[in-house]
Parts: sequence; structure tokens; C-alpha cells
Amino acid sequence: MEQLHTRLYDKYRNLKKRRLSEASDCNAKVQGEFEKYLTAVESMIEDLKSENSQLREKISSLEDSQAEYQQTLMEENRKVEELSSEVERLRNVASAEDHRSIRPQGGEIVSLATPTSIAKEGYLGSDERIDTNLDNGLGELPPKVTDTIQHDNRQNEHLMPDCCGRKMINSDGKEKDYVRCIYQMLIESLVGMKFAVENQADDMHLSVVHQSSGYSFSLTWLRKDDTDEGELLYRVSSLGTIEKVALDWMKEDLLFSMAMCHSFFDRISRVLGRHT
Repeated sequence: MEQLHTRLYDKYRNLKKRRLSEASDCNAKVQGEFEKYLTAVESMIEDLKSENSQLREKISSLEDSQAEYQQTLMEENRKVEELSSEVERLRNVASAEDHRSIRPQGGEIVSLATPTSIAKEGYLGSDERIDTNLDNGLGELPPKVTDTIQHDNRQNEHLMPDCCGRKMINSDGKEKDYVRCIYQMLIESLVGMKFAVENQADDMHLSVVHQSSGYSFSLTWLRKDDTDEGELLYRVSSLGTIEKVALDWMKEDLLFSMAMCHSFFDRISRVLGRHT
């Protein structure tokens, strides 16, 4: 009986040792895997920290670059504003110089002639005027009428504003007569282009220039026979910098009535507006 108990006890002790050994091996295996996992996690954390640090440095560098670019942009905007102001000032100076250069020498005041008055008074290429309604059959005017006209001319000379004038210039060996006054300046400010009025024989010739683009053209007043009515002949001189945006009709000769003048300049202003 005692021997039986001894054998059972030995079996129990051996089984317990084997179970403890198996549990110890299992724990060692689990601990090894856990340590590997922990090492991998720590390595990943270090990599993320390093990447985060690099990203922070990049963000800081980008912020510095952005601040520098903003400063540069503000400086460029300031320079652009200064240049715009200078360009505007130079344009005003050029316009003032242009206005002064058109004035006649010696302060001579010359009255203007509109297309209607030209038709009524029979303007020629020179300053001579022929009255078509007062011819007495001998090519001379009655003394009373002559005195009245001379008196009216003297009054007109005193009433004519100082800004009106006439300048004689030579172009291609031919003498041309350009007239400029406050009414012409008003039209120039309305349409945004410069005008030069030239009397050519029986017709009136306008040279029109858009200074900023270099676009220029001429308008010739073609009077119908024995009437005050007429048409304007458009002929382009130079398209300047608007050549790519210019409409087809702007590149060709065009004949239109005075009633279409507003629509004509309105369409040109639209093209020039798209160009600027």
C-alpha cells in the first residue's frame, strides 16, 4: 500500500514538473514575441517623430518663404503703383505739351469753321472765303455788307477763346493747316483719342490717333453736290498694337453717314477697351 502511494506521488510530481516546464516555455515564447513587437513599435514611433520633425521644419521654411513672397509682392505692387502714377503724370505732361504745341505763335487767335459753315461760306484750301448767297454778279460785295462782315470778324476775334489756335506745318513739302480749340479738346476727352483737323481743298480731313495703342486712322468729310449733307470716309493708317483684336471692318475703307458717327466711335471704344 505504501509503495502504491509512493508511485502515485512520483507520477504526480513528474506530471507537475512537465506542466510547469511547458508553461514556462510558452511564457518565454510569448515574452519573446512581445519584446519583438515592442521593439518594432518603438522603432516606428521614433520614425514618426523624426518625420514629424522634418515636416515641421518644412512648414516653418514654407512660412518663411510665404512671408518673403508677400513682402516681395507688396514691394512690387508699390512699384507698380509708382510706375502707374509716373505714367499718368507723363501722359498729363505730354497732353499739356501737345496742347501748348498746337497753339499758334505770337498768340494769334483764329476762328474755327465747322462743316456747316464751310458749306455755307465756301471755304477753300486757303483763308479766303467766298459767300455763295451775297454775290452781286460782279464778284464783289456791297460796301455796307463788307463793313458788317469786317466788324463781325473783329468781334469774333475778341470773343474767340485763347485756347483756340492754328498751326502751320510742312509735311512732304506741302503746307497743311491744323486747327485746334476747346471744342476739339472736349471731343478728344470724350472719345479718348487725339484729333488733328486739316482743310484739304473742298473737304475736311480728320487725323485720329489713339496714343496708348498707336492705332490711327483718317476721316474725310465728303460733301454731296449742292447740299450741306455728306458722308465720312474712314481709312486706317496704322492698327498699332490692336492688330490681333481689331475687327475686319477696321482694316478696310468704310463710308458712313454722320448719323452713324456715334455708333462708329462706340464700337471702336469697345475694341480699344478689350485691348487695354
